[in-house]
Amino acid sequence: MKKFHSWLCVQLICIGIVSSVILLSCSERPEELIVGVWTEVDGTETIQFFADSTLKIDDEGTWMEGTYTIDNKRQIEMKILSLNPYDSPLVYNGTLSEDKLIFTLPEGKTLSYTKAK
Repeated sequence: MKKFHSWLCVQLICIGIVSSVILLSCSERPEELIVGVWTEVDGTETIQFFADSTLKIDDEGTWMEGTYTIDNKRQIEMKILSLNPYDSPLVYNGTLSEDKLIFTLPEGKTLSYTKAK
């Protein structure tokens, strides 16, 4: 009976390990989660992130372009090119969750976005 109990425990542990590996391998990487269209909560902006690390922002017909980087901790840095070619890009830092993107502006204001379905 003790052999059966030990054998059963070993099987359950193996099943748990295999299940964990499968679940972790199925979760999307941050680079995959960010791609798509995001809509500003309580605002008019939309941001479209592309797989090549570029982005386009539309705010009621005013378009801006830029680039982004995202790390494994889902921290994102967005660089918006100025409409004036002599100005430096605007840099915003944010955090990505499964369905929400939050940027904190230099003055402390936060902008929240949700992914369009």
